[in-house]
Amino acid sequence: MLVVDDHPVNRLVARGYLERMGCRVTEAATGQAALAAARDGDFDAMLVDLNLPDGSGFDLLQHLPQQQPNGSLPVIVLTGNATVESAIEGLR
Repeated sequence: MLVVDDHPVNRLVARGYLERMGCRVTEAATGQAALAAARDGDFDAMLVDLNLPDGSGFDLLQHLPQQQPNGSLPVIVLTGNATVESAIEGLR
């Protein structure tokens, strides 16, 4: 699991929970760090904050290398500033 969030406490909480569930976790604090990790790693899913210091979590998703045989990587997008517009954009 790749956890992408610029807040260290959020990454720590997510890591703790996911590791207790048996997941191996890699953390990234920026979109660029997440892209580098995605190129170097093999992840089953991603947990991505919508607001990153170097862009939107949605921008990050558009630049991810294809990881799965069908080109899709399960992603959960989190944000503390949700709007109807961001929810619609996330579904696209």
